[in-house]
Amino acid sequence: MTTIVWDGKQLASDSRSISGGTIDSGVCKKIFKDKTATWALAGDYAQSLAVMKWISEGRDPAEEPTFSIPEYEILMVRNGTGYVFSGETHGCEHNPPVALGTGRELALGALAGGAKLKDAVEAACSLDPNSAPPVKVVKT
Repeated sequence: MTTIVWDGKQLASDSRSISGGTIDSGVCKKIFKDKTATWALAGDYAQSLAVMKWISEGRDPAEEPTFSIPEYEILMVRNGTGYVFSGETHGCEHNPPVALGTGRELALGALAGGAKLKDAVEAACSLDPNSAPPVKVVKT
């Protein structure tokens, strides 16, 4: 799926994309900034984009688009606060560090062991087959 981590100051993500069990070529953009927030997307890309658009337009997160099988996770950072959206949560507030995706535990473990944010995501990329470099880092 992916590895995304927010440490309270920066968001970092891997760049791998997988479609139907096949690794896509190229780099996948997973972090976005707009006038409302900084966003990080994991899981089904089309679902994540649809929900991000819904929320960034000021619509009620509790009434976000529904999917027969919700397979998305979104981290929104607004005014220094992190909110996680998924098929089951509609903007639960989280304190950093926050991680999403299949590499989340690996990255959080590396952070807990003293790794810097980018290094933590790179460590996850080295062990999680659903995550790969390059690692992108954005200030929030």
